[in-house]
Amino acid sequence: MNTNSMDVPLEPSQRNVIVLVYVLTIFFAFIPSLVMWILYKDSPAVSARAKDILNFQLTILLAGFVSAVLTVILVGFLLLLAVGIFHLVITIVAAIKVANNENYRFPMTIHFFH
Repeated sequence: MNTNSMDVPLEPSQRNVIVLVYVLTIFFAFIPSLVMWILYKDSPAVSARAKDILNFQLTILLAGFVSAVLTVILVGFLLLLAVGIFHLVITIVAAIKVANNENYRFPMTIHFFH
């Protein structure tokens, strides 16, 4: 996908859908972003943002899995807490930025889908 697709302005209805997906990913992990990607695959702007959200959610899922494995040596409990707080804060920041019509790219994200 063209990285310039993230620079395409969103219509208000698209922006509202993306903000809703950000909020839903707090509770339902990667499922809302996957559904959005499938439903809006014909819209380059929404599809690019859906892939970005999906990449971030999968990165968080992977970090959570690694942290869960590391609970065996007790450091994983702190990592699970850190991953959870990071996920919550970054997702809220992203939702606010998109609601204010600003572009937002997730930090520290593995790009599984381009």
